[in-house]
Amino acid sequence: MVAPTTNYATATEVFWDGNSAIDVDFVLMRFDLSALSVMAPISRALFRYTVTNPGDAAEMHEFRRGWNASNVTYNSLPMPQMPLPFPTALIDT
Repeated sequence: MVAPTTNYATATEVFWDGNSAIDVDFVLMRFDLSALSVMAPISRALFRYTVTNPGDAAEMHEFRRGWNASNVTYNSLPMPQMPLPFPTALIDT
């Protein structure tokens, strides 16, 4: 079970389910881009995931707010108001 007050920064797997009672779930992931030059053009990125129980589609958003991976939780995440003002990608399950 995933707890909204628990930090999962050291988890080796990430789980989420878009079929909750309120039908809104969030997973926050950060990618280490330190090997890239600040001015390096990025023409595409690949996010690979495994679906173990197909269901509703999900969305992926760019998140432009600061947060600390070692202590952020669902309850402490600095979320903007809906709808999210960041670019979106559809994730089909």
